[in-house]
Amino acid sequence: MLIKIIEVGDIETKKEGKRRWKEIRVDYATESKPDNYKVLLDWANEDAYSEVQDCLPGKFYEVSLEKSGKYWNWTGIKESDATDFDDKPASKSYDRAKQSGGTDWAAKNKLDADKFEFDKEKQGYIIRQSAIGYAISYFQSQNKQASVAEVLKLASQFEDQVMDGFIPEKEVSGNGGVNTSKKAKSEPAKGFADIDDDIPF
Repeated sequence: MLIKIIEVGDIETKKEGKRRWKEIRVDYATESKPDNYKVLLDWANEDAYSEVQDCLPGKFYEVSLEKSGKYWNWTGIKESDATDFDDKPASKSYDRAKQSGGTDWAAKNKLDADKFEFDKEKQGYIIRQSAIGYAISYFQSQNKQASVAEVLKLASQFEDQVMDGFIPEKEVSGNGGVNTSKKAKSEPAKGFADIDDDIPF
């Protein structure tokens, strides 16, 4: 799809609960519509998100598209030699994306938003499950008997570090009730048998 960049916005960091992501909005024109915009997400449109940051207003770019379900994702943005839309036709994938009577941008944007919400929620569950597993492993490595509350507390700290991007200045305190300055006890780990039943995921 051939586009002409109108404006590339600033990178914004978004947060919802413990989930964080970065996004950037690009306003652009196509041959058939002079006022379009696309919000690119750092985790969903990784290559396009990175490449659009180097795009300049007034220049033409070729956007690579990939169909996912009923809508099209931006997978890459490359500078074009075109100086007008007459110089180079829109890509075939863009033609297939049009519905009769033109593209229904409102419906497409709603599909994008629905998929984003689903993927964002799924990503959070995956990170949370991994954090719980690592918290359990931590207590086992310390031969420390831990309650479900202690495991979940430490898992929450692991999850925060993942979502915050492992900020070095951020101190992780508490360690689920573990004093890491003391020697680990020699007795085997206890108290993990009922954790699976108590974890609400």
